[in-house]
Amino acid sequence: MKLETIIFDKVKKILPEKSEKTIFFVGITKTSQEVYFYSYINGEAIQCYTLAEQDELDENELAQVFSDVVRVIKDSKCYIPEKYNVGTISVDKSGIRLDMEYYDMNASEYRIQKEWKKEIFDKGQKRTGDKGCPADH
Repeated sequence: MKLETIIFDKVKKILPEKSEKTIFFVGITKTSQEVYFYSYINGEAIQCYTLAEQDELDENELAQVFSDVVRVIKDSKCYIPEKYNVGTISVDKSGIRLDMEYYDMNASEYRIQKEWKKEIFDKGQKRTGDKGCPADH
């Protein structure tokens, strides 16, 4: 089964019904993980934790799904333990897409996330990591 299909099976239960598109940030190292998403609802990007505060999503379910997604990626050939692995998962009506990028461990996680958000919201800012799953090469 394709990695994207396995991930979709995990995330579909937390996708807001009204979402036109949902974009996940997944940052993983050997010892840490950070996962969150933005859903576009009525043309506005709303972060998952805001949706949880509005009782649109369950925080415990978010945490469980985020852990599941990290485990799936760590168990795949796309995970490089010596790198800071950044996955961008996009889900919309046309399907799911996973893009992986890899950064040196000494790279600034703050800067990487800032660049990621700028690319997602401003369309056009390019990130500086190595792209693509090693299993695809």
